[in-house]
Amino acid sequence: ISAIFFGGKPRRLINLIADDAVTLITVQEIITEIRHIIVAKFPDFLEDLVKVEKLLDLYSLWVRLSGVTVTVFRSCNYIVMGDKDLLDTKEYNGIKIVSLSEFMQLFPS
Repeated sequence: ISAIFFGGKPRRLINLIADDAVTLITVQEIITEIRHIIVAKFPDFLEDLVKVEKLLDLYSLWVRLSGVTVTVFRSCNYIVMGDKDLLDTKEYNGIKIVSLSEFMQLFPS
């Protein structure tokens, strides 16, 4: 949502995904949440939502929340999120948990 409305680091991340510089591993529940927020709060941006959905469909590795396996986690280097409680844990099964700002420092403009 931030990538659509505000640009900045979220938009840069979307560009990295589109350029195959990073691989996004995501869950369907994220798209459902994004759709709900856009439709409810920003209905004038439905066209942008369709573009983001196409991008995610093309460039994401999809997993089920109940089906996340060790093999998926072995392919992950970072979990990028904004949840402060999870960010405080710093790591999960050897995978670094970082904020978007921390992650984007790996890709200087």
